[in-house]
Amino acid sequence: MTQTLPIVKAPDAILKRKLKAVKKFDDSLAKLVEDMVETLHKSEGLGLAANQVNRDLRLAIVEYTPADEEESSWPAIPLTVLVNPKIIHRSKNTVVMEEGCLSLPNLQKPIERPESIEIINYDISGKRYRLKADGLLARVCQHEIDHLGGVLITDHPEAKTKGEGVHVI
Repeated sequence: MTQTLPIVKAPDAILKRKLKAVKKFDDSLAKLVEDMVETLHKSEGLGLAANQVNRDLRLAIVEYTPADEEESSWPAIPLTVLVNPKIIHRSKNTVVMEEGCLSLPNLQKPIERPESIEIINYDISGKRYRLKADGLLARVCQHEIDHLGGVLITDHPEAKTKGEGVHVI
C-alpha cells in the first residue's frame, strides 16, 4: 500500500547534501518510488527528489499531466524515474523560466537552463540507459538532478530576463 510522505522544507540540512548513489535495486527501492509518486500527485508538483522526502539517495521522479491538454502549452511527461542520473550533454541554447520548488513554498525565481540535455540513467531494476530530454522534461530533470547534488533554486543566480510561466517543481 502506498503512502504519502512528508515533504522536507528548507532550511533542512538534507536538502543541501550531496546524496548517496543507489546501490540496491530491490523491492524497497520500488516501494520508495511508489510512495514518491503518491506524494508527487498529492503535492501537484512536477518532480520530487529523494532528499525532499528525507531519503539520502540519488533518486528522483518527474511526471506532468496537464489538467486540460488542450489548454496546456506543455506536452504531458510520462512518469520518469531517475536513479543515479548524470547529465552528459547540455545544449548551448538556454531558456529562462520561473521555477518553484515543493521544499521552498511561495518562492518562484527565473532560472536559466539548457534547452535540452542528455542523461545517463538507471531504471529501478538497475538497467543503464540514456535519456535525451528537451523542453519541460529537460528543465524538470535538471531541477531534480540539482536536488541530488544539494543545489536549490536559491543557489542559482537570478536570470536577467523574465521567464515563462511558473512551474512548481
